[in-house]
Amino acid sequence: MDQCGSGSWVPSGGACSSPHCAQDDCGDCTSSHNDCGWCGSEQLCVPGNTAGPTNNRFCAAGYVGPSQQASCPSCNTFTDCGKCLANGCGWCASSNQCMFGSNAGPSTGTCASQWVPKGGVCPSGHCTQTACGSCVGVHVDCGWCGDQQLCVPTLPDGSAPVSGSCTPFVPPSGANAPNAGVCPVCATFTSCLTCAAQTLAGSARCGWCASSTTKDQNGQTVHCLDMSSITSAQCPVMSQLVPAGGACPSSHCQASDCVSCTQHM
Repeated sequence: MDQCGSGSWVPSGGACSSPHCAQDDCGDCTSSHNDCGWCGSEQLCVPGNTAGPTNNRFCAAGYVGPSQQASCPSCNTFTDCGKCLANGCGWCASSNQCMFGSNAGPSTGTCASQWVPKGGVCPSGHCTQTACGSCVGVHVDCGWCGDQQLCVPTLPDGSAPVSGSCTPFVPPSGANAPNAGVCPVCATFTSCLTCAAQTLAGSARCGWCASSTTKDQNGQTVHCLDMSSITSAQCPVMSQLVPAGGACPSSHCQASDCVSCTQHM
């Protein structure tokens, strides 16, 4: 039996989408054009006016007309990851909450870990491993989503997540796909934020060392180091090491003592 992804099924007589009304969440749809409305039951942006879809079509439930974006459902009303993302929100997998936000995280409140932005990949009850190595090595239908730090279900051939996208994506071991089962190593991460968030093969964690003396084969400094084997020779100023899960410094907060630092608003 053929399958249709969540948010794209249109029943007989339903409201079809159009190239003009192409937005993929309620807020963008109803604020972008004065002749497009959002059909909640079909999760589609469709031609319409304030009364409903046009072209003799109907929307079973949850219709929001043009310029009525204030009537769009708020993120915290969704308790399912798929519906949450389909409505332009983000999902915090560690707390199972739907929240408004961007790729970087929620706009208000916090998500301790495993933030899934709009367009990302929802977690599943089947792929529950919390590190890349165990994720891709246990199930033939689970892969590792690096930017979300989630073990996620894959397509039958293991080449990509079932829905959404993530970078880097590691296919399950045995899949006929590039880098199948090959988890990244710490040295491949070039920013503090991505480095300190990683859980790689086994229990390996990465840390960010601004004073690193480690070089790669091209002579470039490697700042992201394996926490299980890091030494003071590799990271001379250990007090500035950002461990796995730690808070990365910002370009704005550069003061080197407490008094100067806390003078910033």
